[in-house]
Amino acid sequence: MKYQEFKLFPTTVLRFDCSEVITNDDVNAMIFDIDKICDNGKYIQDDEKTPKYQSKPILFLDEAPEIWQKLKYTFLNSCQQYLHTVNDFVNNQNSMQFTGARAWFYKGWKSFNAHKPTHGIITTLRFFRVYFI
Repeated sequence: MKYQEFKLFPTTVLRFDCSEVITNDDVNAMIFDIDKICDNGKYIQDDEKTPKYQSKPILFLDEAPEIWQKLKYTFLNSCQQYLHTVNDFVNNQNSMQFTGARAWFYKGWKSFNAHKPTHGIITTLRFFRVYFI
């Protein structure tokens, strides 16, 4: 994947171009999947602290559809590329191993006058460090 590097004190930001991996058809499939999950009522309900449509962290589960596995793979590769590129992110970063990743979606509207909803995906990463003494 191609990326742009931005040196922003105190860290570095990498912006990845995933268009060679995640196509427009993939994005449309994700939007369709999110809409289907919402239509089936599989989102967090009765919670005033979340957007109207927000899922639990289900998108990167092992049994999730192929499109979500593809996105998970792309996310993990981006994280590894970040650790490879940004040498001063954390001590012993070369000995880190990822132990999992989670993702959930939200769906909402940018304004009350909007006719088309916005879809978003939030990702998190878990890892552990191995220290050698």
